[in-house]
Amino acid sequence: MAKRPRPPGWGVPGDWQQYFKDESAQHLAEMAVDLAAAVWVAIDRQQVLEWLLESRGQLAPGEIEAFKPTPEQELELTARRDEFLSQMFQTFRRALTKP
Repeated sequence: MAKRPRPPGWGVPGDWQQYFKDESAQHLAEMAVDLAAAVWVAIDRQQVLEWLLESRGQLAPGEIEAFKPTPEQELELTARRDEFLSQMFQTFRRALTKP
């Protein structure tokens, strides 16, 4: 399996392993790895934050699950989600704009 430099931008740093000869399958693999990395970072950071807040008495168990965002917070979450999805699909955009 050949290694090739990872395209600049968001995602897993370092060399990217070329697993598939089919370029479409390779793009899907890159997206899956990027998504898995992003999800793990979010899970890890959220758990650490919850532990810190609970240890300081600033967060009660179940408080996050019961949280209801304000309309402004909902707009911010929507914007952040849209940016996240844009980053996840940048591999496809690069593929579509290749000469």
